[in-house]
Amino acid sequence: MLVVGGDGTLGQALVAAGGTGPVAIWHTTRRGGDVGQNRFQLDLADPEVQWRLPQQQFSTVFLCAGVTSIQTCEAHPELTRRVNVSQPLLLAQRLWDQGAFVVCLSSSTVFDGKTPFAKPTDVTEPLSEYGRQKLALERGLLALGERVAIIRLSKVIAPNNALFSGWRNDLMTGQVIRPFSDMAVAPVSLAFAVVAVHHIARVRDAGLHHISAAADASYADLANHMAAVLQAPAALVCPRSVAGTHVGFWPKFAALDCSALARLGFVAPPAFKAVDQFMMDASDT
Repeated sequence: MLVVGGDGTLGQALVAAGGTGPVAIWHTTRRGGDVGQNRFQLDLADPEVQWRLPQQQFSTVFLCAGVTSIQTCEAHPELTRRVNVSQPLLLAQRLWDQGAFVVCLSSSTVFDGKTPFAKPTDVTEPLSEYGRQKLALERGLLALGERVAIIRLSKVIAPNNALFSGWRNDLMTGQVIRPFSDMAVAPVSLAFAVVAVHHIARVRDAGLHHISAAADASYADLANHMAAVLQAPAALVCPRSVAGTHVGFWPKFAALDCSALARLGFVAPPAFKAVDQFMMDASDT
């Protein structure tokens, strides 16, 4: 098993969870000085001839590496397309040819956010360069044939999420926070995402998959929920509109159609569940 992009938040979590199983899990790092047992250097910005893959046949490969910043993709489309599309496709082709089951961690940004509960079969119309790159990667991987799973994720909330951490600290110290009232979000906790992704890989369920919260919420809704959990004054949450800000893309709808998850034994959680999980994790640190 190999996680490409083991330095990232989702990649690290997949490595940690996979490390508890019977199959050895390898992962890549962009930092040349950080190699070690089952960890080797691989930078997708480098030419393919510079890659030094181990003499190891991987049963499953998770593609997690890439530039995830929407702003960076807009500012540097050629560079980020190389890292997010062309190079991952070259790597995936090599590993797929060796018999690997390829799991691509994609994004809900392949949709335009104008349709509620987008289905895996719905028309994809990304409105950002990042979304267009994710869609190009999806299409290239699916063209390989069988043994490919594309998992589109909504917002994933990790224990170290900067926005939620900032809200929590401000609310606990009596400071006002200003979440967006008109930007939809359908978050899932990192823990939920990792368990579902590993399961899809374990049962080798090829094709398109969606993972998101069961329904939309606004960022203001999530902030109000956090304030209630902390028993902070409701007046500390002062919602604002995203209009007129630097945010270039915001969806009207964020929740995806996750009905197929039931076939795998999973139920899409409520949006507030991600906040609750974050608060539990924060209280443990």
